[in-house]
Amino acid sequence: MGLLSGSISLNHYQVLGDTDKCDNMDWIAQRLSQFGFRPIDQTAEELSCGWVRLSDSQDADFAASPDFSRENYLAFSLRIDRRRVPGALLKQHFEQASEEFLQTRPGMKRVPKSKREELRDQVRLSLLARTLPTPATYDILWDRQRNRILLLSLNRQAVESFETLFGKTFEGMRLSALTPMDRALAAVDDETRAKLKALDQATSDGYLEQIEANRWLGWDFLRWLFHNSLTTSSEYPVNQEGIAVTGAPFVAYLNDRLLLAASSDEGQQKVTLAGPQTLFAEARTALAQGKELLEAIIYLERDQNQWRFSLKGDRFHFGSMRCPVVKPEVDPAEVEDLAEMSEFFARVGAIEEAAQLFDSLLARFVQDRMAEDWSRRQQTIQDWLQGTDPA
Repeated sequence: MGLLSGSISLNHYQVLGDTDKCDNMDWIAQRLSQFGFRPIDQTAEELSCGWVRLSDSQDADFAASPDFSRENYLAFSLRIDRRRVPGALLKQHFEQASEEFLQTRPGMKRVPKSKREELRDQVRLSLLARTLPTPATYDILWDRQRNRILLLSLNRQAVESFETLFGKTFEGMRLSALTPMDRALAAVDDETRAKLKALDQATSDGYLEQIEANRWLGWDFLRWLFHNSLTTSSEYPVNQEGIAVTGAPFVAYLNDRLLLAASSDEGQQKVTLAGPQTLFAEARTALAQGKELLEAIIYLERDQNQWRFSLKGDRFHFGSMRCPVVKPEVDPAEVEDLAEMSEFFARVGAIEEAAQLFDSLLARFVQDRMAEDWSRRQQTIQDWLQGTDPA
């Protein structure tokens, strides 16, 4: 998924370890080139995975093309080429190979099991050699100042390939996928952080343990925002550092699509509500009956700019995010390189501002959640869901 695409998805990481190496561009270029993408068009290999330049998915020579370094960012792409043989095609050719095998052995009625496996492998390799690999690229944005990385994909295979290749490429560094608890702790002051940390139900720092043990954080956040979206102006002040001025107002609300679920002995029952909502009557009923809000479309608005993305409450991934329209400050017809760089930084700025606004919203929620009157606030929300509170 391209950085400049109309819709992007964001997976957030913190880079740990020997991050001082990020200042050595020669070392970075050498490592990226060493683990750069290698074509498999003329081979029978099934998979090739490596780094390529952001502006050219055919080019893996970073030493000759140092444009991967852009001020405090490193920008490059992960390319994955994969060959796949359709199951129906494999079955057809395998049956044909089995018939040919039996025709040369009149005394046999069926192909022996050991030979069947051999034939299947031979057919598969033969078909692979005649199948062109399908390419896919996923852009990566590395903020060296904050040691943060954005992988522009939520695809499971892309995520696993990226994490594995990163570990091989950048010796001494490691990735830590950011959890909702990580983001919440980073957004608040020391006093609030201590209160939130005391509610951390995970017994280790493991990513999956953090996700499973602290689902309550995303559930409470989305329920809180749902209530605010319908009962308040949904206006908040910017309280995180970034592109927007601290104290500037912005609006945040839910709309368009909600995913709710309830767990029972028979499994998890999910309800999806799609389309623009007004009173959210069905969602209010579902929440009042004990369902949790798992995922929602969130809108962020500041001045004339609007961001829209799907937020998964258990991981805080930004899915299918649409940013404000990027308008390069340079005429592309005049200076192509400057126009491309201007467009790049305009899009990066829009992404960074979305994160700043979201973290400001999250910080406001955590402050409310850690307040002494939270129990009363919860009851107010529950009464409102049940229709017994005129608010």
